[in-house]
This record gives sequence, C-alpha cells and structure tokens, in this order.
Amino acid sequence: EGALSSLGSIGDDRAVEPIHDTIIRLEYDKFRVEAAYRALAEIGSERAVKYLFESIEVVVEMFEDFEWDMKNGILGPVPALERYPLAAESVNRVISFLEDSGHRLTREYAAQVLGSSGDPRSIPALVDAIAREGEREVRDEAIRALERAHRNVGYDAPVFGLDELIDALDDPEIYVSIAAADSLGWYHDEKAVEPLINWYRSYGYDCSLSSLGRIGGEVATTFLIELLKEPDEGARTAAARALSSSKHGEKAVDALVESISGKTHYFRTRRMVKAVTDSLMQMAWSFEVNDNTEVAGKAENALIALLEDESTTIRYYALNALAENVIGKFCQNEEACIAALTKAVEDPSDDIREIAEWHCSNLDP
Repeated sequence: EGALSSLGSIGDDRAVEPIHDTIIRLEYDKFRVEAAYRALAEIGSERAVKYLFESIEVVVEMFEDFEWDMKNGILGPVPALERYPLAAESVNRVISFLEDSGHRLTREYAAQVLGSSGDPRSIPALVDAIAREGEREVRDEAIRALERAHRNVGYDAPVFGLDELIDALDDPEIYVSIAAADSLGWYHDEKAVEPLINWYRSYGYDCSLSSLGRIGGEVATTFLIELLKEPDEGARTAAARALSSSKHGEKAVDALVESISGKTHYFRTRRMVKAVTDSLMQMAWSFEVNDNTEVAGKAENALIALLEDESTTIRYYALNALAENVIGKFCQNEEACIAALTKAVEDPSDDIREIAEWHCSNLDP
C-alpha cells in the first residue's frame, strides 16, 4: 500500500501500467485495491484514467465482492476521483467509457464520475445516456448525475436535458422514472408541470409533488392546494410540505391554514399539523424566493394566529415554528413575533408554557 501511494504521489505516467498490473494480480484485498485506484487517480493522466476504468470489468470477474464494495462507496473510481478530481484532459476518455464500454458497471461509474467532474462536456454526454442507454442502472445514475453536473459546472439550476427527463417519466423501470420525477423540479420549468401531475396520478410517489413545489406556477400550486383536501393523509402531508415556498402566493397560506381547521374538516393529526407549520415557517423566511415579503408576512401572521387555536397540538407546533424563525433572525416583524412568544408563556397548557419559557430564555437580551 505504501509503495502504491508513493507512486501516485510521484505522478509519473510510467507508473500507470505497473499499478494496473498490480490491481489485476492482487488477491482480493480491498485496502490494496483501493490504494492502487487512488494512485491512478492521483496520477490523473488520460492513460491512468483509462487503466482505472478498464480494470473494473477484470476485477469484478475475479472477485465477487468487488461490485458490492463499489456500490457502497468503499473503493473504485468514484471515491478515488473524488479525492483527486478528474483532470480536464481525461474527461473525453471517461465519456468514451460511458458511450462505448460493453460493461454495465463501467458505464454506471463513468456517469457518476462525470457528474462530479465540473466539466461542461459531461452534460451533453449524460443527457445522451439518459436517452439512449439500454441498462436501467446506467440510466438511473445518469439522471442523478445530470443535476450534479450542472451544479458543478456553475449553473444555478439545470438547463439541459429537460425533454429527456420528461420522456424518462415513462421509463419501464419505476425507480428510473422516480429519479426523473425528482430531478425535474430543479429545472424550475413549467413545461414539466403537466407531465409530473399525470405521473403522480398514475404512481402516487411524493417526489413528484416536491418537484411541483419547486417549480411553482398557477397550475402546480392549484393542484397542490387541491391535494390538501384529499382523505389520504400521505397525499395531504406531501402536498403541505411541497407548498413551502412563498412563490405559491397568499392563497397557499390560506389553504394551508384551512387544511388543519376544524371548521371544514378534521385533518389535525400531528403529522399534518407539523407539515403545515413547517411550510408556513419556511414561507415566512425573509430571504425567500424573489423576496416576496407580502406572502412571507402573511405566513408569519398565520403562525401567530395559530398560537390562539383551540387545539393544543396546533399551538405546540406553531410555537416551535415561530420560535425557530425568531431565534434564527428570519422574521418579518420581529417585535410581533417576540410578543407572541412572550404571550405563550401564559398558555393554558403546562407543556406549552414550559416550551414557551424555554424559547424565550434563548432570545437575545
């Protein structure tokens, strides 16, 4: 292991073939194999990366435990290249493995490495893999790597691959379509709204609601608000969590409060109340999207009003949500929030009085 580490530190390309030969000669010893991968990654030349990826198929055939260790991040190209980032000269080599390798695991790890590379060339390669790849594991990894690739290149939000991800909602493998539904929200593009709604109606997975919440817009917001009336608690709470941004507007604040109001229906379970008060708390943050202070102020006032609710459960969660914003300095009207916390010290419930006293003791003097 020490010799392998030293060869990597020297960085001489002449050491690449001896290190590669060492990998395929070793009896399965994860520590020595890991050291060899790190050495190749540290050298970082195109030839070193070529041998690093080529060894995957050989070692998997030799040692049945190798794929399990790779999947669990114990060794392989991904942890090695996270420690020593992929050099620009080697990116095309990794792309060629993603496109042309006949070994499924090699292509899967090529996608993962490209997602972390920070190189713009990784993005079209991953988009192409989503569209054409035959193996479900590689399609899934390419989808997950694409958002990461955009971020590492420097985009605030993904730009490329929207149509391919929308098409991937119809992937025959459900976990691939789940990955697509989860990723579409990061595009903030309303083109994905109707496909996500249709996909949710077919499969019912919460990730599509989270994506609708990130995208926003009239259609997405209206759909999420309607779900607050569903008898199924899972759908209601997922919709409540998805409505956590001020971009959804004042009508979302009203709908969230109504969803736990005993006047219209009795959806006041702890799970639902927690989801609603958490979303109101996030909507009230002063640095929310587009500095929508009117919506933020309305959400904050809703939390203050809920401290007067007849339900002890609602007062409890509203108190904690409001206190978190006060202590974190996220309030729209700090004076009103502190006054509400102070008043809660006189709550009829012993438990709420005790919590209110504790929160007040943590306020700045």
